[in-house]
Amino acid sequence: LVLALLYGSIARRMDTAAGDVDLLLVSDELTLETVCAALAPVETLLGHHVSPTICTSGEFQRRRAAAKAGFPTRVLGSRHIVLMGSLDGVCWIKRIASGTSPSTKAPSTSMRIWLGR
Repeated sequence: LVLALLYGSIARRMDTAAGDVDLLLVSDELTLETVCAALAPVETLLGHHVSPTICTSGEFQRRRAAAKAGFPTRVLGSRHIVLMGSLDGVCWIKRIASGTSPSTKAPSTSMRIWLGR
């Protein structure tokens, strides 16, 4: 998992009881089936549907570079909450393991707990 972030009404802090949780995952290994199965207990716990969008790191970078108004540009141009990873595509875990200091703040402990990390 290279990047996980929340976007939409939750990130804008305009969510309602009937709203869903918009989740963007950038990964070269995860499948939609695997993610949906893993999110099922989270949905029960939260009482909200989680709507994952999954793309590979290559697809994310291509779509981000190709379209000024494409999906990645819209998501990154609006309020979002990075749960894991960074926008430059380097995982926090890799940075910490290599002893490299991250250029921005690490995700909060509560966010890591929510992701089961």
